[in-house]
Amino acid sequence: MAKGRPSIAARRQAVWRLKLEGAPEAAIALELGLNPYTVHNDILFGRVVGAVPPFVPAPRGREGVTTRLDAAARARGISSPALKRRLWRLLYKEPSLIDAILDDGVTTRGPS
Repeated sequence: MAKGRPSIAARRQAVWRLKLEGAPEAAIALELGLNPYTVHNDILFGRVVGAVPPFVPAPRGREGVTTRLDAAARARGISSPALKRRLWRLLYKEPSLIDAILDDGVTTRGPS
C-alpha cells in the first residue's frame, strides 16, 4: 500500500458512506480527492455487492410532477387543480418563498 493513501476497502467505504448520505459523485470526488471515474466505479461495485442500493431514476417531466401533486392533493383531501391554485396564490402573495425553494442565491423582488 502506498504511504499516506487509504486502502481500497477504506476508500470504497468512504465513497459508499457519502453516496448513501445523498452526495453526488462529483462532490464525493472533490471531498475525497479522487478521480470522478474512480468514484463512479466504486459506486457500481458497491451496487454489485449490495453496499449501495440500485439506482432508481426520479420521475421525469409532467408525469412525475403530476404524480407528486396528485399525492399531495389527496393527502389534503382536495383536487389537484385546487392544490395548484392554492400554491400559485401563495407564491403570488409571498414571492420570497420562490427564493427559499430554489435556494440559488437570487433574490426576487415583489411587484413594484
